[in-house]
Amino acid sequence: MKYPEFDQYESFVDPANPFCNAYKTKEGHIFYVEPGFYEGMLGFKEKRRERYQELVEAIYQTIQKEEKVIFTWDFESPFMEKDGFIYREIHDISDPLNIYVEDKNRGSDYGD
Repeated sequence: MKYPEFDQYESFVDPANPFCNAYKTKEGHIFYVEPGFYEGMLGFKEKRRERYQELVEAIYQTIQKEEKVIFTWDFESPFMEKDGFIYREIHDISDPLNIYVEDKNRGSDYGD
């Protein structure tokens, strides 16, 4: 799948992880974007469009700062695992910016 937010980076296919988009920066930093993380980005784009570019810029800053990053939906159960990489969830990026989306998909607190 094409993720236009990352077009400025060199994409490559990692044979060990062909279902995650892999990228390399001009400085040699490597990062992966798992499908679940990107779906989270699209959720913010839909619900918080006015701050979406700010979220994307914070992702770019993480890529610049860290040499090896996996952007994952859930760091406790990542789609892929690689030694030497740090894991970042969408909320690791959005929470420090005070960009929140209410999760209305959770079950009721009251039961039946």
